[in-house]
Amino acid sequence: SPETQVEPLAIVTSEDLNTKEYKRPPAIVDGFLYAGLVIFAAPAKTGKSFLALDLACSVAEGKPFWNFSTAKGDVLYLDLEGTEWRTQKRLPAIGRKKAPAGLSHAYRAANVDTGLIQQLESWINSVENPKLIILDTLQHCKGRVARGEDAYAADTRFMKPLHDLAISKSLAIVAVTHTRKSNGFVLDDPFDSVLGSVAQYGNSDAGWLISGKRDEDVKTFSAGGRDF
Repeated sequence: SPETQVEPLAIVTSEDLNTKEYKRPPAIVDGFLYAGLVIFAAPAKTGKSFLALDLACSVAEGKPFWNFSTAKGDVLYLDLEGTEWRTQKRLPAIGRKKAPAGLSHAYRAANVDTGLIQQLESWINSVENPKLIILDTLQHCKGRVARGEDAYAADTRFMKPLHDLAISKSLAIVAVTHTRKSNGFVLDDPFDSVLGSVAQYGNSDAGWLISGKRDEDVKTFSAGGRDF
């Protein structure tokens, strides 16, 4: 209606682009992970949760991850398929005697439609130096597809609030998910194997992918994104 108030566009002029210095989102893991949303996909039982826990511990400790330096800070790991017992069991398996200070876990959470963003904001506001949130797995964080809504529109609706939160708070959110079976087809882009619509990768700043069979000793880790 004519009475509806619409917020004007925030215009960036060519003079702004030519004269102002815009800073890159801060590095959480230098050269590897920056503030923003990352989709991390792998086949089931290939070690993605071990990798995610190792990353979480490294950032909480401020110690290198895969020889990449980290920015020490508070980390929240939503282990929505795990238990406290399983976390205790996995810590020695990744070379740690105990969980580092600054690492918090939660094993139940709302989804995007029922309050997840507010829960994450509450944690962000409760700690001194929030750097990293891991959602394991993304499927437990997404809401329901609305009637008449296609998968692309639904995934965009789920992912955008997570992306906006990561950017506005200058932290990284890593959303862990699975890959689909190729059924013998060779994909032009390995990230096409990510479970769900392409909106999940499209609404992320970067993507990580583990490929390879479960019983193979050597697997491939791929990374790509908008800025590298």
